[in-house]
Amino acid sequence: MMIKRIPGLLFFCCTLLQAQNPNIDFSMLNFSNWNVYTGPRASCCTQPGQVNANNFTVISTVSNDFNACQQIPRIPPGVTQTGRLGATGGGGYGNPSAKKMSYTITPDPARPILLYEIATVLNASHGGTNNGIFRARLTDTSGVPVFSGTCGQYEMYKDGPYGNLLGACGSVAYLPWNAIAVDLTPFMGQTLRLEMEALDCYTGDHGSYAYTYATTRAPTDTVYFCKNAASTVITAPPRFRNYSWNTGESTQNKTVNQPADGDQFSCTLGSFNGCSATITYILKEIEMQAAFSYMPGGCSQVLFTDGSSGGQSTVSSWSWNFGDPASGVANQSADMHPAHIFSDTGTFNVTLIVQNAAGCSDTLTQAVQVASESLAAFNVTSALCENSAVTFDNTSGGNPVLFSWNFGDPASGNANQAQTEDAVHTYTQSGSYTVTLITQNAAGCSDTAVQTIDILPGLTASFSPVQSTCSGYPLSFSGTFSGTVAQVVWDFGDGSALQQGSTVTHSYVSPGNYTISLSAVSAAGCSSVYTAPILVWQGAEAAFEASPQTAFLSSPLISFSNHSQFADTWYWNFGDGTTSGSENPQHSYSAEGIYPVMLVASGDSGCIDTAWAEVQVIDIEVPNIFSPNNDGKNDVFFINKPGIPAALMQIRNRWGQLLFESEDLLSGWDGSMQGGEAPGGTYFYVLRLSDSAGKQIFLNGHLTLVR
Repeated sequence: MMIKRIPGLLFFCCTLLQAQNPNIDFSMLNFSNWNVYTGPRASCCTQPGQVNANNFTVISTVSNDFNACQQIPRIPPGVTQTGRLGATGGGGYGNPSAKKMSYTITPDPARPILLYEIATVLNASHGGTNNGIFRARLTDTSGVPVFSGTCGQYEMYKDGPYGNLLGACGSVAYLPWNAIAVDLTPFMGQTLRLEMEALDCYTGDHGSYAYTYATTRAPTDTVYFCKNAASTVITAPPRFRNYSWNTGESTQNKTVNQPADGDQFSCTLGSFNGCSATITYILKEIEMQAAFSYMPGGCSQVLFTDGSSGGQSTVSSWSWNFGDPASGVANQSADMHPAHIFSDTGTFNVTLIVQNAAGCSDTLTQAVQVASESLAAFNVTSALCENSAVTFDNTSGGNPVLFSWNFGDPASGNANQAQTEDAVHTYTQSGSYTVTLITQNAAGCSDTAVQTIDILPGLTASFSPVQSTCSGYPLSFSGTFSGTVAQVVWDFGDGSALQQGSTVTHSYVSPGNYTISLSAVSAAGCSSVYTAPILVWQGAEAAFEASPQTAFLSSPLISFSNHSQFADTWYWNFGDGTTSGSENPQHSYSAEGIYPVMLVASGDSGCIDTAWAEVQVIDIEVPNIFSPNNDGKNDVFFINKPGIPAALMQIRNRWGQLLFESEDLLSGWDGSMQGGEAPGGTYFYVLRLSDSAGKQIFLNGHLTLVR
């Protein structure tokens, strides 16, 4: 059977096996049923020949002929073996030889067309018939050609009748493969002989040889095409000199548009020697039929059985789509009789596309009812850590009603099993565990799912608890962990923002009972939570006010007003070595200076708080002489006491006349009056000073101006 696939189309032609004339095509890879002879060139050939690699051999390995410059394949395309007649070497100088082989043909009514092919390699180093010669004839048993002219017998050599067909390669003339066909119908009941001869050159120095292949075939072929094909191609046998179709084409291939069942076309095959034969091609539409049946499996998979017909060919491929995309890659199959486990129950549209060897296809879609079945499955939806609850999420299909879990942890006793839909189990040791879930639906169908899980070493978090503290007191906490942590979160239970980090600080604003929570998570997702209670007492809030905050040594008494809250005990340190336990004390300083005053306030819970403030005591020293002579020394009368809250300085003469007035004691009087210089003599000053509380003191005296 010969099959040819055309894109979008198809056709294939059929020939019967050689019922008669066995081994005419060398299919036995020997010369059975062929007669071989040798003899002198002048009278070929009567002596029985010897089948060997030199003169008579079967070629079954594809290669090109070396002596023909690689221009002749020893086996033509589409053929699997050939016979070779003759050899490169001749019989020797003065002993030119010839080789002959013949086949006795019994014309077959079913295969009346004789088709044979030849390719020759002939010595061409001489002139005319002195060169190597190839001869072929088709005769009756008495040796008379059964066809007239060169169709019945012919010979070939360089410069001969067919010299124009020969190619040249050095001293060799070669004929590429050519096909010859004749119709033996007129000779039914007779016996014919196909004879071929290869003659050395006339000196005997050079041999000649030929490759050949022969077969018989029917005068008709059936060309199959797919139903609804837009066109099909008919291909006549290759290597003929010319082709003549009854529709006018002269090519080997003929395209038939819109082919119809029963259409007929004939092609006459013309050979180089004048022989011809006609083959009729009958178009036949291929009827493909996709079909399948299935067996509902209930609790098992659904089995599908292909029942498709390939028409005039066999079904060669199957493409199933079970209409079940949720099943992933299992939704499709190329098996002839597949089985499929559906992802759910209900109706599924199952499609089968079949294709036969000729490329024709057909499609069938059927609705398949899938019964309910139990499909066990589960996921682990939590971290896998020892001493932490592991959650198993049941994802089984098929509407199961019974569940049986085994967590692979016999050391856990009765907790190793559960009959709930979802399950939770705590593993107390790290390691590998095999978890099994068995489900069963209302129909009694059961299924088992098994997973192996790896429980990781757990994580333990802790910190040193603090039993009690005071509001407002800063506390420092450091977490301790049994392994490497990826995240640490502190919750102090008072509504404040969560804090992250191994070490944190926190102050409680309000008194009360709180719970401190430390949460830690490892890189593997294992977590641990440690909690501890804490009692927060109301903390004392120290505050005070000094009046005046800046005083003069001449009036050094300072009053301290205690504004502390949540306190009932006080401790004062006035910065000069003296202390007090009064709530609102007064204190007189004996020397000029800046004094840090500290108040420590404590409540009944022992919570303490500290407040600080500075007070200043100023001693006013007034100079009594100055000399404004611009020598850079004592040129200005001024009070060198910065920090006095408020002041007023007046300079008067002996008559009480105001010469100078300023609120800046540091700028002072330069000894001038009314745009000129005041004369030397005695003058009087008046100082009005105010402390930070606004209390005023007055100082007055005389000074001497020296010119």
